[in-house]
Amino acid sequence: MNKEKPIYDFQNEIFKKNPFYKRLAKDHLSLSEFESNVIKLEVIDTRSALNIPCEYLVHFHVRSIVGIKENLLPIYGYQHKVRITFPPKYPIEPPELYMVTDVWHPNIKWDGKYKGRICGNTKGFGLGYDLFLLLIRIGEMLQFKQYHAEYTPPFPEDINVAKWVLEFAEPNKIVNKKEGIVVDETPLVGDAMPPKPIDEPIIEPIKPEIKAETKAITEENKTIPKKIIITSFKKIEKKPMNINRIDD
Repeated sequence: MNKEKPIYDFQNEIFKKNPFYKRLAKDHLSLSEFESNVIKLEVIDTRSALNIPCEYLVHFHVRSIVGIKENLLPIYGYQHKVRITFPPKYPIEPPELYMVTDVWHPNIKWDGKYKGRICGNTKGFGLGYDLFLLLIRIGEMLQFKQYHAEYTPPFPEDINVAKWVLEFAEPNKIVNKKEGIVVDETPLVGDAMPPKPIDEPIIEPIKPEIKAETKAITEENKTIPKKIIITSFKKIEKKPMNINRIDD
């Protein structure tokens, strides 16, 4: 994204007729001061004759979990894309947050009609949240610094991933927010460089016990087909890993 600071005349009639545009413009202005080597933005849609950005494609260069293997161990990825779309009445109406690339996270829908949907939980911010807070929230989710896997409000976006976190990832020290075990510790702002891909340790595969779900699952008042759901996990021995970073 071009770092040249945009210029807006907030006395323009467009802002007087639609005060919601002013908030979008201020978010756009704030990006000129946003410094990060691991988060990059590009504008993909604008609104009004002033071309105020209302949709962004955000590139996150951090280590995250992008799936799991047959033995339930995580598959890691280092480049992720998120689409952020602001509705006409933002911030009263929350933005749409969707992963464009796969991420295995309890607060991101893994499959189905709403695949990629991110639970930003913007209500927790109040109306004071902005694009900067959204970027940090999503980045920390990708790094597993933030996640909610328990079946309590605001509830996981993906129940199967939440089950994997609680019954496999946390017991095996893959992630655990209470113990400070995260996937990536790279600072999201400042001059920190993106993490460098590393060779994952070789761990003897395990066989999960699986069985078919006995009843259909309902989401958003729509019934989706029965699926195979992991019902129990086995603990494994896992060696600690250090994340190397790119020096230049």
